Amino acid sequence: DRAHLGPVVRAHDDGHQVAAEDGTGGHQLAVLQAQGALRQVLRENVEAGNRALSCGEIAEWEKHSKQFHKIFYAYAQSPCLDEADAKLRPRLELLSCIYYQSASREKINKEHNEILRLVLDDNFEAVQKLMRAHLECDMLYAIKGYHAYKENL
Repeated sequence: DRAHLGPVVRAHDDGHQVAAEDGTGGHQLAVLQAQGALRQVLRENVEAGNRALSCGEIAEWEKHSKQFHKIFYAYAQSPCLDEADAKLRPRLELLSCIYYQSASREKINKEHNEILRLVLDDNFEAVQKLMRAHLECDMLYAIKGYHAYKENL
């Protein structure tokens, strides 16, 4: 369901997007402006993460990686997502050690870039699917890490 990611938009022949007519007037304009802001902030975040990773600045890349998710939570205007992230992220990171593995960082960064590309292409259905898979992967790493920890007790 795309409702929480923005309105249905259509492109004119000149490439500009306009809100589909649904009688909401100014609200549609505000939502389209928010989508533009999402694209800009997301692009800046991903590009900064790319630079950090290519320079081997892992702590800086981690900061941008975490912020990548928070950008979507802010756009969705869901305090519940922020709260869940604040509670779960430290546990997931502790159990999975995902950020300590170079191959994992590359995979995560590649997914962030792909999600950005889909957002820029207004393919929000694909964004939703890839974001879900991206988050589920983090959870699977954490579960595997937890089981390995339990086996070594």
